[in-house]
Amino acid sequence: MRTLLFALALVAAPAAAQNATPDVSHLIGRPYAGLPGGWGGVGGSVLEASPDGEMYILSRFESVRDRGHLFVYSRVDQMIDDRYPVSTILAALAVPDVAEGEIASSYACSVGPDEPTVVVVGEQTLDEADGVFRYGPVRLAWALDREAEQFVPVDADRVTCIEEGIP
Repeated sequence: MRTLLFALALVAAPAAAQNATPDVSHLIGRPYAGLPGGWGGVGGSVLEASPDGEMYILSRFESVRDRGHLFVYSRVDQMIDDRYPVSTILAALAVPDVAEGEIASSYACSVGPDEPTVVVVGEQTLDEADGVFRYGPVRLAWALDREAEQFVPVDADRVTCIEEGIP
C-alpha cells in the first residue's frame, strides 16, 4: 500500500507543480541586467520618473516551458552606453497558466488615476479591419503599488481597458 501511495505521489507531483504559482521572491533585491532563467523576453516600458527622480521599468516575460508570465518592476541604477539599463528588482509577479485566447498584459488597463499600472489576465482580440486590439472580460488583475514596491491583487470588475491601435 505504501508503495502504491508513493507511486501515485510521484505521478501527481508534476501536474500539481505545473498549476502552482512560481515563487519569484528570490528575485527581489537582485541586480537585473538580463532575462531570468527559463523566461523569454516579450517587452517592457519605462514608467514615468517618480518624485525622487529615479527611473523605473516594468518588464514582461513569457515562460519558455508553459503559458506562464513574469512581470518585473525594477529601479534603474545605471545605464550602459545610454541604451542598456542595469537595475535592481523591486517587485516580481508570476502569473501561471494563461489560457488560450487570453493575454497577460500591463498595457491599456487601469483602476483609475490612483492605480494607473495594472497587470491583467483576460481576453484580447484583434479587429483586423480597424487595426485595433480590444479587451474582453478581465479574469485576474493586480495593481502595481509603487510606494510599497509590490503587486497587489485588485477586483477585476474595477478594471477598465482602452483599445490599443497597432503601430
